[in-house]
Amino acid sequence: MSAQPTITDRDLQWHAAGVPGDPEEPGVPDLPQEPGEPTVPDQPPPAPVA
Repeated sequence: MSAQPTITDRDLQWHAAGVPGDPEEPGVPDLPQEPGEPTVPDQPPPAPVA
């Protein structure tokens, strides 16, 4: 067993949904962003204008 987390379909679904972190290990940050990938700040989306 390696310490490197594996990418599962559920992880991909969570990331696709914009959920930060690893659903299997709460509190553990994601791996560093790949070079060239835009970084997304940890903030809620802007509220819709009524």
